[in-house]
Amino acid sequence: MIEITGETKINLPIEACWEKLRDYSLAHNYVPDVLDTKITTEQKEGVGTARKVFMKNAPDGLDETIVEWMEGTGFRLRLHKGDGRAIPIFQDIHFEYRIEDAGNNETWFRPRMFLKPRFGFNILSRTVIKKKMTQTLAVIGQSMKEFYESGEPTSDARVAEIRKMF
Repeated sequence: MIEITGETKINLPIEACWEKLRDYSLAHNYVPDVLDTKITTEQKEGVGTARKVFMKNAPDGLDETIVEWMEGTGFRLRLHKGDGRAIPIFQDIHFEYRIEDAGNNETWFRPRMFLKPRFGFNILSRTVIKKKMTQTLAVIGQSMKEFYESGEPTSDARVAEIRKMF
């Protein structure tokens, strides 16, 4: 299992961040390359809540299902196709959205990705994957920060600028 972590400070109190984070339908406003999200279950939050994420490189969408709910601080979701399979080269992928109080009305966003390759990966492949996913978490964190603080979706142009920062 490959674990990747990130960290971004958001200039809002944890309660304000939690109100936005718990809304499982907002990811397309700050996750790069996500065009839209659609909740596919009757429940809107908690374990078992699922959404379809439509991306530039996956126009048919990917499924994400909450597998762990941490009231007030975050959740962990599993990325998969409708039939339960993970994305082709991975046996399993989880993404954890976690926030923590940073004091002074600020909040840490500390995302984590857990990747289990389907095939044997050598150390070079693991290093490349880890580097790319670390950058991805940094971009998601900065995009989320800007969306949470401004209320405005992060544009493709701004995401391109953020990518250059990392």
